[in-house]
Amino acid sequence: MSNKRIYVLLALLVLLQLFVPAKMIYDHESILSKGEKFKFKTAPIDPSDPFRGKYIVLRFDASRFYVTDKGPWYSNQEVYATLGNDKDGFAKINNVYRTKPESSVYLKTKVDYFQNYEESDSAYLNLDFSFNIFYMEESKAGAAETAYFEASRDTNSVAYANVSVLNGEAVISNVYIDGVALVK
Repeated sequence: MSNKRIYVLLALLVLLQLFVPAKMIYDHESILSKGEKFKFKTAPIDPSDPFRGKYIVLRFDASRFYVTDKGPWYSNQEVYATLGNDKDGFAKINNVYRTKPESSVYLKTKVDYFQNYEESDSAYLNLDFSFNIFYMEESKAGAAETAYFEASRDTNSVAYANVSVLNGEAVISNVYIDGVALVK
């Protein structure tokens, strides 16, 4: 192989390595700037990972949806949840569909599990939102974790995530405790 071909292949490899992360950043920024904004009310779990850094795993009140259609639902089933806001301005699921809805703001997600109470008409889906991890700068993570943990124990505190949704995809822009952002 000639030196010219090696340089061309090397240049293509470098461009590809730059394109992939640039595309990922562009997609997230596009969702944040063009997507519809929702406030998802949260309940905390606060881990740390030596490879991924500091983050908060978020569990959302809206992830449980009561259904009248009892099946078939199964774990990891891809579904589409249409979104709206409740009376307090927090995100809620209006309905869950097995196929992509035509004209609503929707979130592409998966069924975590389905709970059917045989003795009653109650059944619900617990949905696995793809945006349940919020990463933060290492220097701010300790104070944020403490504040978030304390807020979860205080029934008067309200914690929520600002989430932008566009074409079924979602990105968290920030997490708030009583209206104060965890990351400024």
